[in-house]
Amino acid sequence: SMVVLVDPRNTSKMCSRCGILVEKTLSDRVHSCPQCGLSLDRDWNAAINILRLGLQSVGIKTVEACPF
Repeated sequence: SMVVLVDPRNTSKMCSRCGILVEKTLSDRVHSCPQCGLSLDRDWNAAINILRLGLQSVGIKTVEACPF
């Protein structure tokens, strides 16, 4: 088992499908990407991004995440 530290900065703003940054206020609870159309809870979006960043830091390059 392994623990990897991931910088959480911008993980709720970055689209977990296409990677663009979508500005939000703290009260915005849904991530809605104007580029690719992904819409899901902002915390779920951040969790997918944190998983991807952690796996990439240990050499796993591709993560396909389909929340629904």
